[in-house]
Amino acid sequence: MHMWNKGLVAAVLVVGVGAGCGGTEQEAQNESSGSPVLAQYLNRGTELEALDGDNQCPSWKFCKELDGNKNITHVFFDFPSKKDLEPGKDYKVYSYTDQRGWEEVTDRVKDQGGPCDELGLSYRFELPGPDRHAKVCVAFKDRSYKVEFGHKEDGLCKKDGEGKCKDEDHAL
Repeated sequence: MHMWNKGLVAAVLVVGVGAGCGGTEQEAQNESSGSPVLAQYLNRGTELEALDGDNQCPSWKFCKELDGNKNITHVFFDFPSKKDLEPGKDYKVYSYTDQRGWEEVTDRVKDQGGPCDELGLSYRFELPGPDRHAKVCVAFKDRSYKVEFGHKEDGLCKKDGEGKCKDEDHAL
């Protein structure tokens, strides 16, 4: 009898955990549900403390809105306090445009050649376009660094300044 009770308790736990795990997809679709579990999922990583003066974002993500008068063809970025970061290994890059929505562009990041040397930004990727507005986010693996951004539109190179910490960009 004692063995049977243990089996029953184990079965109830498995069913309860399974039902709880299955509910997150529905909650994720309805962000306004106010669920504390959903809020914890969406804010994953934000509870981590800053490690030093360079680590400014508790979410480990810097984002920047880029607006152009013409088609934005290239996006540039760099880390003023760190020079040996590798795309894919230390960070991932995401872009959002009205044409394509959110997409990871880490595999398109280049650090050699290209236009706009005068910006002094080491990394770049191309936007297939046509886009006059883009949002770019750099998500770090272990810790964050400040990120400076720039872009090229219609042959002009423009520096856009430093990105901002973003906790509400949950598409990443």
